[in-house]
Amino acid sequence: PTIKYFTAAYLQTGLVSGATYLGAAQFPLPTPPAQATLTGAALTLTGYANGSGNTASDEWSAQLLPTSLDAGWSTTNYTTIAGATPDRTLTPVLVGTGQVVANQSNTWDFTEADLAVLADRIAGSHALSIRTRGDNIGASSRVSWYSASTSVVAKKPTLTLSYAPDPLPDQAPYADAGRWQTVTGLGPVTLDGSASFDAEGAVTVA
Repeated sequence: PTIKYFTAAYLQTGLVSGATYLGAAQFPLPTPPAQATLTGAALTLTGYANGSGNTASDEWSAQLLPTSLDAGWSTTNYTTIAGATPDRTLTPVLVGTGQVVANQSNTWDFTEADLAVLADRIAGSHALSIRTRGDNIGASSRVSWYSASTSVVAKKPTLTLSYAPDPLPDQAPYADAGRWQTVTGLGPVTLDGSASFDAEGAVTVA
């Protein structure tokens, strides 16, 4: 096909009557929490129907598209989406039959390289555009996942982001030698350092 169906209830991917179908979706990216670092992300798609006509050589992948497509996504046409060179292909690539099953989830955990692309989008376009595609597939092999247009909220595509708080800046320990004392002559003086502390760890008092 050369037409996009952004309002369809499913992301159809593969070959249908000789026509190549690709799935496509875009996720708006929220402002990250203050003083936190992106540590993980996962894309989850839920099967709309069992795969049809699948073969052992089928390869189904989810890909991160270049940021040049982000701003004009709603008007981007099929040819542009199909011809785009992805920044990353998520792992695993789903190989063979039985990979996409109705109402079962497929999840792709982002690698460090994937996270680098995602972090760039968070700082830049505030959107992540993806594509699903099939390679080395049979003449009538296709799969489908629920799209964001489905009325079943729990089955919409999800992008989960994980953040960890940044470490606190280095702080000097606080030393407290105890109560004030006046010494009038030679002799031992006992200091009490038990009130000393270090916000970043234990303090040893000799």
